[in-house]
Amino acid sequence: MALGTQGPLPLDRGSKDTQTRISQKGGRLQPSGTPPAPPQRRPRKQLNPCRGTEKVDPGFEGVTLRFQIKPDASLLIIPSYSLPCSSRSQEPPADAVEGPAAHPGDTEALGLRRCASCRTQRTPLWRDAEDGTPLCNACGIRYKKYGTRCSSCWLVPRKNVQPKKLCGRCGVSLDPVQEG
Repeated sequence: MALGTQGPLPLDRGSKDTQTRISQKGGRLQPSGTPPAPPQRRPRKQLNPCRGTEKVDPGFEGVTLRFQIKPDASLLIIPSYSLPCSSRSQEPPADAVEGPAAHPGDTEALGLRRCASCRTQRTPLWRDAEDGTPLCNACGIRYKKYGTRCSSCWLVPRKNVQPKKLCGRCGVSLDPVQEG
């Protein structure tokens, strides 16, 4: 609108019937009849992916890590160093070879705990019963809430277990634990 006029300005006879507006982002011109284009996303993958260096590449300098999962579900990381760094030993560090027996206090970090009730080894939080028996988060909460477990094998029953029912694992009667 021009100053002192009442409405839009008339268009020239030779002009097209489209108006152009300036986008507020970046000052680009866009025809007013088309919706603004969505912002362009950067691709998550590389446009031109390439493989890493091959193990036999003589120009590679650095360390290559090899990961192995041991039978006890702990992770073993074995580094191997390139030739220019050969002043270091090619063997894994001593604590990686020794295994969990060398550090008995680290068994929780290595995932060697096992729930006494459901026997899982993976849980976001370990809970210990009053006698130190390890329970996973779910079994620990259930035991704390209902106070019922098998006195023989530590099975913590689901909430729908009827009173005076037998343990599903060993057959012993499931009674509330008596604190004494």
